Amino acid sequence: MKRFKGIYALILAAGLIISGLHAQVMIASQTTTIDMDAKETSTSNIYIDKDRLCMETQSGDEHTVAVLRPGPVMYVMDLTRGTYMEITKQDMDRMKAMAKDANSKMAEQQKQMEPQMEQMRKQMEEQMKNMTPEQRKAMEQYMPKGMMDMAREPEKTVYKKVAGGVKAGQWTCDKYEGFEGAEKVEEVWATDPAKLGLNESDLKVFEQFGELFSGFGDEQDRNLFKIGSKEFEAEQGFPGVPVKTINYSGGEVESTEEIVKIERKSGFDDALFQVRPNLKKTSMMEQMQKGMKDMQE
Repeated sequence: MKRFKGIYALILAAGLIISGLHAQVMIASQTTTIDMDAKETSTSNIYIDKDRLCMETQSGDEHTVAVLRPGPVMYVMDLTRGTYMEITKQDMDRMKAMAKDANSKMAEQQKQMEPQMEQMRKQMEEQMKNMTPEQRKAMEQYMPKGMMDMAREPEKTVYKKVAGGVKAGQWTCDKYEGFEGAEKVEEVWATDPAKLGLNESDLKVFEQFGELFSGFGDEQDRNLFKIGSKEFEAEQGFPGVPVKTINYSGGEVESTEEIVKIERKSGFDDALFQVRPNLKKTSMMEQMQKGMKDMQE
């Protein structure tokens, strides 16, 4: 499972780290992705002030800010384009209904296509059996990822502990390796939530925020907001809170994600949790239509 992606992931990271610290805190994290030997680094700063939080992310020319406040309500700001949108629980409920309907239709279409897809998958499997490792790597590099996925059965990542008492930044962690079949796809450094001061009452607020985002796909996603629970551990695949993760593809490093700093603060400027001035308001529907158009171009 790929974790810590996008706004959903930033909120998850914030809840994991901050709930037990009982103070205003800033968390800095860094993600480096590697694509065709080109590296791209993004940075994220997460500011938590009691029952509200702000997440600021920069990657290349992209600069976004997300503010989550009681309600719950979320403001997502695109500072590069000078726009923002407001997301309420009612908006999310409508989105969930649309997603449920879309998933139902996709499942029906997939069921109808299964015989043809299975035949194509078997043909690609046979072709790949006769390839050298170099030829297979070249094929995976230049062929669209969706095509390569047809050549292999989906597998759940299985984790095994390989070391204990190792450092990731300033935290002492256990190290896990994640495998899909015989292929290593992840290395994870994780620490017990209790070592971060997390307890059940602290996590209740975060779990309430999580209700805003749960329900889009598999209902097991809800377990990712129940930090420290047995359900959380079962869904994640290993115990503890991920502090550093290295993702692999074809034996090569694909991305590295790491929390680099946590600072306690005496307080934050209230403006940090407000919509930035001079931004034009857009709707979720406009953003969805734009996203679909960008995907088609």
